[in-house]
Amino acid sequence: AAETGADKALLLPPFYFKKPSREGLESFFTPLLEASPLPVMLYHIPVTSGVPITIELVKRLARCEQLYGIKDSSGDEKGLMTFIREFPRLKILTGSGRLLSKALEAGGAGAITGNSNLIPEETVAVFKAFRSNSGLAKAQRELDQATRMMPWRIPEMKFALGEIGLRETFSRPPFNELTPEEKRVIKSKASEYLKWRQSLKILHS
Repeated sequence: AAETGADKALLLPPFYFKKPSREGLESFFTPLLEASPLPVMLYHIPVTSGVPITIELVKRLARCEQLYGIKDSSGDEKGLMTFIREFPRLKILTGSGRLLSKALEAGGAGAITGNSNLIPEETVAVFKAFRSNSGLAKAQRELDQATRMMPWRIPEMKFALGEIGLRETFSRPPFNELTPEEKRVIKSKASEYLKWRQSLKILHS
């Protein structure tokens, strides 16, 4: 990754064997952090990996200079705030759009969210509102509304991207292509979303 020009690495825990000990995870991450030519972010997404990044583990790894931060995609607000509070040196990013404004206000570094691929304008608006110290709650409400309007399973998101202006993309296994009925529903959702977004632009102007 470093040789191809990446400037950061996002690293999952090993997840084939479940419930590894903290010592086992420490012995996995430490040599990688010590050898990495890139700053490393730990990826906390226990719903997918089955292996959480715990506060205790990060405390042990924080001595490694190349530990840059954490992407917290757990959706757990309390845990996210604890990461931000306990590790001021690290860049803590949320993977949940609904927690974006709270993360920024608490001192978090930002976000890496899947749904920002589909609703980037609403996501960017939260950052702009935070930086200008104006309208943050409103921007978060609009991001939450956009999130409720659009679909978030991977195949649905890929199809929806084609409906809002990007080229159509396809899902690889283990995801299946959508049925004609599923596509019809997403077309309707995307159309309603675009109308809603246009109404906001008119209102804001």
